[in-house]
Amino acid sequence: MTDELFDDSCEENEFDQALQEADQESVDQDVSSWTQVPLESITGLSYYPNRLPLDLQNQITNVLPKGLFSGTNSGRQLHLYVPFPEPIQRLNNYLPSEFLSDVWKNQPAEASIIQVYNPGDGIIPHKDLDMFADGVAIYSFLSDMTMVFKLPSKKLKCDVRLQKGSLVVMRGPARYEWLHEIPFRGGDWISSSSQDNATASNQTWTPRNQRFSITMRRIVENHTFG
Repeated sequence: MTDELFDDSCEENEFDQALQEADQESVDQDVSSWTQVPLESITGLSYYPNRLPLDLQNQITNVLPKGLFSGTNSGRQLHLYVPFPEPIQRLNNYLPSEFLSDVWKNQPAEASIIQVYNPGDGIIPHKDLDMFADGVAIYSFLSDMTMVFKLPSKKLKCDVRLQKGSLVVMRGPARYEWLHEIPFRGGDWISSSSQDNATASNQTWTPRNQRFSITMRRIVENHTFG
């Protein structure tokens, strides 16, 4: 029954092709000398820990196709479009009210992508595709992982620890100017102090576990595939 909720109609070949052909901005640079800045200094970036109740996290995890989590292949993902299956539809209820009113004009998400990360998996530095409107909401499940935001023009970076059950929201400059990535590595350095005061002496290497995210977006008005 679970797998029937996610039939082939949920996966859009045209959307996949658009992702592959998109001119994603990426950088292959040594950022060790870049200035680490706090999350609060990035306009349009907001983080909400413990956003989702544990029972909803478990319900969503259990309703997803089991094959999505098996094997060791990287890049496993699933594209969904409205109407979303229950209980994924309920994620709209946990979006911040000011985000819904100011950015999405009180409209729910139209597209979502479920992305599975095993230890060692990641995603290159990029900005979201232009086919998506302003406002990106990312929920995290199963375990914690660090996302890195970068502003190459000013050599700024910000490490954001995405905890299980958390929500991170990007709008405005955070969505259109900053790159975001998940480094390809088996773990993350976790600081025992604030982000802007982190040093090598107060960081601990923490191995990663399997994680998945659900990223929710709206599509640019009048955009068509193909």
